[in-house]
Amino acid sequence: MDVENFAALSGDFNPLHLDEKYAGSTMFGGTIVHGMLAASFFSTLIGMLCPGRNAVILQQEIRYLSPVRPGRIVKATGKVIRKVDALKIIVMEHAVKSKSGKVLIEGVSNIKVMR
Repeated sequence: MDVENFAALSGDFNPLHLDEKYAGSTMFGGTIVHGMLAASFFSTLIGMLCPGRNAVILQQEIRYLSPVRPGRIVKATGKVIRKVDALKIIVMEHAVKSKSGKVLIEGVSNIKVMR
């Protein structure tokens, strides 16, 4: 359901995400979640948890290492690696991991703390 909703919201109806027969014939061997849908957990991590509602992402770098399969449980993690107090900016490394801990997506965000 999330993949279909994301396709409708984003306009990305690539059959890799929606057509099991087509996707099964590709190097992925089946459908995969939109990369931006899976990476959107970084927004939740930053905007809701650390630093929270007073944060906005200024810049983000994302690397897709392995596909996320529909219906799989994933976990977003993050670690603040630098603070620039004078500018109220933090730099966070983050990852989306499989249930077994394999890193599927990784990245770095520059985050403005607005208070």
